[in-house]
Amino acid sequence: MSVSFTEEQPHHPLFMHDQQVENVAHSLHLGITLQHNLKWDQHIDNTCIKAHKRLDILNSLSLKLSRHTLDILYKAYIRSILEYADILFGNATQDNLDKLNKVHKRGGKIVSGAIRGTSSEVIFNELAWETLDTRRDRRKLILYSDIVHNRAPPYLQPHIPQTVQERTQGRYQLRNNRNLSQPPARTETFKNSYFPSMVDVWNNTDPAIKSISTRTTLKTTLCRTTPKPSPFFSLGKRSINVVLARIRMECSELNSHLFANHVIAHPLCQCGQVETAAHYFLECPMYTLHRLRLVNQLRLLEIDFTIDILLHGTSYPASDRTLIEHIDQFITATDRFSLISGPPLP
Repeated sequence: MSVSFTEEQPHHPLFMHDQQVENVAHSLHLGITLQHNLKWDQHIDNTCIKAHKRLDILNSLSLKLSRHTLDILYKAYIRSILEYADILFGNATQDNLDKLNKVHKRGGKIVSGAIRGTSSEVIFNELAWETLDTRRDRRKLILYSDIVHNRAPPYLQPHIPQTVQERTQGRYQLRNNRNLSQPPARTETFKNSYFPSMVDVWNNTDPAIKSISTRTTLKTTLCRTTPKPSPFFSLGKRSINVVLARIRMECSELNSHLFANHVIAHPLCQCGQVETAAHYFLECPMYTLHRLRLVNQLRLLEIDFTIDILLHGTSYPASDRTLIEHIDQFITATDRFSLISGPPLP
């Protein structure tokens, strides 16, 4: 394979043992598909195909495994594919990166139980997931810090440019003397590649972050703001997980959610009021008997009967485990959701 940005690759025939070496448009090296024009279309397409095949298997198990198990399987066997060597293709076109983002969103829909049309932001907030872009940017910064602080292989060190002070030989007292100098770039391809693109990122990074000399401390500091999933969201049966998740994400079968998603013509409950989550759990006269039973059960547990607690838990694991059982009984008895239906409680 010869590198060229033209359609017709200029190539002088190469021979090995009297056999001409075939010139190809792309080649696979250590799991990375390299193209003759230094683009990432082929690699990202192959990655998405491989990830979608595994997502098909995960989707078939989406109502059989718990959210916690689905989350682990997705991150271990699918997200790892999407992120393999992502520092290399971080300069891919936005169209190509969006292909990976769509796969990541599909994984989020399977794990959370979200329906088509739910936004990525809502799904990732529900799961406490980060976007692929956020995770990629963090890894790029960690690698650059490794190189600057001599934690990376020495052959990468020469790619770190001089500081402004070194380049000017200290002749000027500039405010940005400690910043790295931006290397000259003739093409956008080179400008957007890893080392040139990281110069501005490194210069704009908090000095306290740049001064961290150990990799473990740096990762801990950068991950400090990473969201943590709520244990309550994984408790109970998978079906109850999905129903409650859809209510939190406002994509459930409640009429206010169906109306907002342009599925039905009005948001009213059969009782004539707007059917919101609060109306269903706290107000609807159609479920008064089941609601009184739930209120009495929570009163014995000294748990407040509020919509926030019903949807998000109490933050006390022992109470939450019992709470989810009672919520499951209430939702099953009301027979309101197609995913959970059963005979009324006696």
